[in-house]
Amino acid sequence: MWFEIIPSFSICVVCLTIPHMINPWLNKLLLGNWYQRSLRFGRERHYVLRDERLNGSTYKPLGLKDLPDEPAAK
Repeated sequence: MWFEIIPSFSICVVCLTIPHMINPWLNKLLLGNWYQRSLRFGRERHYVLRDERLNGSTYKPLGLKDLPDEPAAK
């Protein structure tokens, strides 16, 4: 019957959910922060690379006031 799939379905759901639940805790344990930025889309990966290039760290995003000014054009 249809209810025979419930145990296997629940095992699959739990096994797929565990990594997402423990990811912030592993980041806190191993890296010292709760960094959880999603990198699913190309634009999000671009933002991470931008933060790393400007700040040297992907964990402390910068605002406009923290960006260095361009040198004066000659």
